Amino acid sequence: MPIPYYIDTTTVDAHTKDLIEQGVAFWQNHTCLRFTELTAPSSPCIQFIKDNGCYSYIGYTGIIQDLSIGVGCEHFGIITHEINHALGVFHEQSRYDRDSYITIDFTNIQPASITNFNEETNTTTTNHNVPYDYGSVMHYGEADFAINPSIPNIYAKEAYQQSTMGQRFKPNFNDLLLINTHYSCLGQCTNTIKCQNSGYQNPANCAECICPEGFGGALCDQRDSGTPNACGTTVQATCEWQTLTGTSGNSQNQLYDFPYECWYHIEAPNGTQIELQFQQAGGYCSFGCFYGDVEVKIANFTNSGYRWCCSDDLPNATLSTESNLAIIGTSSRYLEQTFTVSYKIVNCTETTTTTTTTLKPTTKKPTKQPCKCCNCDESESYESESYESESYESESYESESSEGCGRHHRHKCDC
Repeated sequence: MPIPYYIDTTTVDAHTKDLIEQGVAFWQNHTCLRFTELTAPSSPCIQFIKDNGCYSYIGYTGIIQDLSIGVGCEHFGIITHEINHALGVFHEQSRYDRDSYITIDFTNIQPASITNFNEETNTTTTNHNVPYDYGSVMHYGEADFAINPSIPNIYAKEAYQQSTMGQRFKPNFNDLLLINTHYSCLGQCTNTIKCQNSGYQNPANCAECICPEGFGGALCDQRDSGTPNACGTTVQATCEWQTLTGTSGNSQNQLYDFPYECWYHIEAPNGTQIELQFQQAGGYCSFGCFYGDVEVKIANFTNSGYRWCCSDDLPNATLSTESNLAIIGTSSRYLEQTFTVSYKIVNCTETTTTTTTTLKPTTKKPTKQPCKCCNCDESESYESESYESESYESESYESESSEGCGRHHRHKCDC
């Protein structure tokens, strides 16, 4: 049965309406769920409104349930985040297994927002064996709702994942897997195709697979070719140190709704590993890497890799892959995001001349970040009922921090 929704155009502007429709289409195009837009609100339905902040009930209420896309929330990733709440999903940092992955400093959380950090239980929620993912679109950033936003209130136990938390580009591979598993979308295709690299058949388009980030092609057997234009490359590691420089984005002084993405694969012979040394990550230092990031995957390609916004985030260490493949991605919503990395096969002693692969010169950076002010008013918490007869998550109501509120930037922003 389709999920009915209504967009209140008396409060929602045309641009936000377009983003809402794209957000609904994203979930419909990657799951077996179907949505139908109403011309007038009718119970039950999801009603998109523009109120103070970003918030949604968690799950189905059986009535007209408001989902607010307030000032500063008008971004594709935030909208898909709120829709995911309406589908029954809590925040990633509220999972019952969260203490194995993060430490929360409750002394640095605004009292009115403490409920957003509640830990659920395995009797009220299920994770469907989908792993905890620091890069989930449902994960808070390291300083969201902090009393002192200059320091984190969430600490990743895997230290290199600290900047990964809080991404709001789009739902990732595991976000989709959770919904597709819960709503029994997997296995609905009558035909079978052989998805590679842990991909699975798209229930909305059985001729293609849903791929972990970094992989592409109908069967996930290729490098992701880039968005919106073809970019990235595949290089071969050898016994010598080589250098790879990559870039995504463009030089226009504009904040984009959707990031420019480029993916790079570093391959080595079977049975070998690759070591990586990052020299720079050219981008803005911001909690949640709101404007762009460099992501590196060295193991478990279904999960988000380590993400760094800028060179300040880079580890002063050599990284080694678990297999003969390293995946590096760049994403940018504002100007350009760059990286430079040296790479070679681990424990390989052959000595030759160092070579360099440069995809594009390093970007020119602006003098300060773009700024968009938002209304940071928080909404009251309410109780709602479960989403469907086969409920996914327990009753709750969540409000979010919008751009520039909970997601504070390390550079001064003059509004």
